[in-house]
This record gives sequence, C-alpha cells and structure tokens, in this order.
Amino acid sequence: GFSIPLTHWFKTDLKPLLYDTLTFDNVKRAGLMDPHVVQKIVRDFDNVKLHYKPLIWKMLMLQMWADKWKISCTFFPSSSFCLSFSCLANSTIEFKSMAVCLGFLG
Repeated sequence: GFSIPLTHWFKTDLKPLLYDTLTFDNVKRAGLMDPHVVQKIVRDFDNVKLHYKPLIWKMLMLQMWADKWKISCTFFPSSSFCLSFSCLANSTIEFKSMAVCLGFLG
C-alpha cells in the first residue's frame, strides 16, 4: 500500500505550518489540548524521540480547525489536565492523557 510521507513533510514543506499552528499560545487560546503536552510532543518529534506521525497530524488538523472557526474552550484548566465527558452509554469517563482522551492513540 501507499503510505503518506508525513515525517518528510513535517520536516520540510509542512514544518512552518506545524510550528506556526501548534504554538503554545495558539493551543492555549483554543483550549482543546494541553499546550504543555502539545509542545512536548512536537519537541519529541523534532528530536526524533517520537515517531507517532498520526498524532502530530491529528493535533495539527484539530488546531487548524479551531483557528478557522475561532474556537475557544476551557477543557483544560491550568491546575488539572483531564477531560470528563459523557459517552453514549451515559457513563462518565475521565482521561488523564491528552492522546487517549482525544482519540489519538486508540
């Protein structure tokens, strides 16, 4: 099958878009992801410590969507990093990991 060359694109053509979009202030303003975690993931990717390209792609797409529609939420209060929501079964699930709570890691 054909795989999308995300690593190459993120290191070349899409690098400016990636770093201009996933800035700490930009991510914090939208409030959909923890900016500290996003910065760590981007740094780890840049330092070749993280190879999970779909995670970077999904964070980039989510932030671009938030920027386009001027989204500003308060899912991540500064004192805590968790997200609670009701799932279809009407039970509440609390996640401590941004990657899991946003569905990036399955």
